[in-house]
Amino acid sequence: MERPPTVNTYNFPPNAYVAKATITLSALALAAARDCARTQAALEPHSNWIVGFRWFVTRSTRRTKTREEFDEGPGIDVHGFRDSEINTATVENYDGVPVVYIISADIVAKAEEKRIIEVKLNSGRRSFALV
Repeated sequence: MERPPTVNTYNFPPNAYVAKATITLSALALAAARDCARTQAALEPHSNWIVGFRWFVTRSTRRTKTREEFDEGPGIDVHGFRDSEINTATVENYDGVPVVYIISADIVAKAEEKRIIEVKLNSGRRSFALV
């Protein structure tokens, strides 16, 4: 069966994808990627999921009960993407976990180690940084 063509559902520009072998993952970041892949596969097992570490210029979180909002600023979050929705040419495989990095070139250029690590946000939510 032939794979359907990729649809750029998220309108990521071609240069938003980081080239293979540019970035590495810390052990905690890899564990988060594995958790994300497992969760996505459980929710929709008939899709081929790719874990994406994606850069956001701004992020916020709101607590459900109190409606308190936290401005979390720029950073990297982990998401699941169907392989038909993104450019798969830059996908890397980490111990069976397909990973793609969607991070702007200027952010990658500023990072010395080019390594993604886990950080805690002021809301207590898990996030990631490129160091």
